[in-house]
Amino acid sequence: MTRIAGWLRPGGHLVYSVEHPVCTAQHPMTGWPNEHDRTAWPITAYGYESSRSQRWFNTTVTKYHYKLSTHISALTAAGLTLVALDEPQPTHAAVTRQPDLTQHLIRPPLLVVAARKPTT
Repeated sequence: MTRIAGWLRPGGHLVYSVEHPVCTAQHPMTGWPNEHDRTAWPITAYGYESSRSQRWFNTTVTKYHYKLSTHISALTAAGLTLVALDEPQPTHAAVTRQPDLTQHLIRPPLLVVAARKPTT
């Protein structure tokens, strides 16, 4: 984050998204449990920041789990100011069209962060 902050001009903005830390908090990352009609997302290791492997399509993907506080602390330690934080979810209309999106109402899929480099 410090390197990115160094690339920004004074007053410059940084916007990024990551898989939400709640999604990557499962260790090992085995996906939705097959019980209770998938109404709960297991958080088994939120405080344990590390790489995590998960099967995605036909390959294994390495992900990195960091707590929300780690994301924000990295921004401020790099001298950036948090401007906005969002956890977007599908609309009711989107869920009606695609019922499989309901899972994103149970746990947010993304974390979107906006920060700004001070002008002075």
